[in-house]
Amino acid sequence: MCLREMYDLAIGENRRTMTPADYEHVGRIEGAIARRAHLASQPLAQPGSTVLERLLPRFVTLAIATSP
Repeated sequence: MCLREMYDLAIGENRRTMTPADYEHVGRIEGAIARRAHLASQPLAQPGSTVLERLLPRFVTLAIATSP
């Protein structure tokens, strides 16, 4: 994700190399992941859609840690 965004940025600016500034510009790994997650969730979060409410619990598991 991060590399793809850096590549797209460099190509968009007609460059052949990616730079550390590109890494910062795309928000590092965290920013790239957050942006992709947001884009992926947009169609699921449309008003009246219950898809996200049904799917989200399948991806989340809560566990209670116990001390040894």
